Amino acid sequence: MGRQLLAASLVLLGFTGIIVICALPMWKVSAFVGSNILTARVFWEGLWMNCVLLSTGNMQCKVYNTILALSQNLQVSRALICISLAAGGVGIVLMVIGARATNFYRDNQYAKIRCGLSYMEEYTHLFYWIRLFLEKMQ
Repeated sequence: MGRQLLAASLVLLGFTGIIVICALPMWKVSAFVGSNILTARVFWEGLWMNCVLLSTGNMQCKVYNTILALSQNLQVSRALICISLAAGGVGIVLMVIGARATNFYRDNQYAKIRCGLSYMEEYTHLFYWIRLFLEKMQ
């Protein structure tokens, strides 16, 4: 039971990390400094929006209007992160149902749900690592 609680806490920590990664606009950061410091800009590109931080401290963000204007790498990254979030959510539900610490479905006929949990979580992390590999290839 101790291992299951440790696994559950790691799964929830990883799922929270994927949510944070999905929400942050800082996937690709580039800076531009002109002839003087007053024209300095920092560009942030994320999955869902672009942001520009000006030297005055103002930040302007713009949500992507269409998916077709995005690069293929960014489209695949968006899809894999969304699949990863969905699979992680299903995995957490299966973990709660199949854990020995809970009273849900204690019969042996539901022992396969416990195995399904590990597969769902592995697929979640696999999609995340594929996305990271694709980002590094760019």
